[in-house]
Amino acid sequence: MMVTQSCLTIIFDGSFYKAILECHDDVNYSVASVTLGSSIPKMSLILKLVNQDYQRFHFHHEPNGTPIVTKHINPNVPND
Repeated sequence: MMVTQSCLTIIFDGSFYKAILECHDDVNYSVASVTLGSSIPKMSLILKLVNQDYQRFHFHHEPNGTPIVTKHINPNVPND
């Protein structure tokens, strides 16, 4: 049985908030990004994006399940 895992991360790149969606299973890894705007996204926007506007994501695929991005940064923890 193949299990597909996904992770949605919201980041602020200094100008805009972006949604990054990572999906992977035993064979493939794919990642997509959507710009959400310059104001803090509300939960209703995030839910609409995932539930209704999924086609806005343009996935980039990496074979063999190798992640392109492996480091996650918590924006609530100051970097020293």
